[in-house]
Amino acid sequence: MASYIINFCGNCCELFIILYFLTGKYTPRFKKPIFIALCAGLTLFQFLNTNLFLSKSQLVFLCSFLFALGVIMLYRMKLTLGILLSLFICVANALSEATVGVLISMVFKLNIALTQDNALLFAFYTLTSKFLAFVIILVAKRFKSDIQAKNKITVMVFLLPLASFLIMLLFLRCCYQINDNIFHIITLITSIILSVANVAIFYIIDKQNELIETKEKLLFAEKHINSQVIHYEELYKYQNELRSFRHDIKNILLSLVGLLKESKIEKAINTIESSLDIFDEQNRNIVNTGIP
Repeated sequence: MASYIINFCGNCCELFIILYFLTGKYTPRFKKPIFIALCAGLTLFQFLNTNLFLSKSQLVFLCSFLFALGVIMLYRMKLTLGILLSLFICVANALSEATVGVLISMVFKLNIALTQDNALLFAFYTLTSKFLAFVIILVAKRFKSDIQAKNKITVMVFLLPLASFLIMLLFLRCCYQINDNIFHIITLITSIILSVANVAIFYIIDKQNELIETKEKLLFAEKHINSQVIHYEELYKYQNELRSFRHDIKNILLSLVGLLKESKIEKAINTIESSLDIFDEQNRNIVNTGIP
């Protein structure tokens, strides 16, 4: 019974890893309640396959692939891309489990098969392997973005999950050497808290990057608005000058009409000559761009 619970928790961790990898990049196809229900159904499908039907079969990898593909296709993307991402996630999970097993067997001189006999050790091994899979997915997610890949601080923070993974391996070694259930429980709880802390830290980093990006967009929008304000101020000034110019021209034309009706040709000519200065003043406001 304990192994079923541990495997179910491992399946939930796999679901979290997939969702974390896709969040922020792709949008779900369904509304949130339907999306959650489908994820729960797929997780149950994976639990039944890995624990009841295919616990000793080579088809476990295939079912894990179908589980990952089912979750990924809940997002808006092409089928070919979904297949590639599913393969990558399955390989990351398999690689993490194999790596933890090899490290325990070679470095610590321990038989990984013995973890099945102790529920706490098996839970610890499952947590360690899923944490390593999370680190692999985390690296892939970080470096697929040009902005995040150039962030030196983010790259340096990767030392934290690496150190946490090594600490969890040391915890597992201590659990093998110390036959104390209370110590095993405390170590397991500590490892869970350490894993959650790592996830929380990178969640905070994601939010910080979003805030920085939003701030840059706001600064750009502010500069754009300021330039628009200057443009509209110049346009308003130009319209006022144009309105004044039209008013002056109208008065000149009215005076010319009056002079011409009275046959005062000389005065009309003098009025026209004196009015030419208005055009000179208007020409001063014209900007010469150098383009004909």
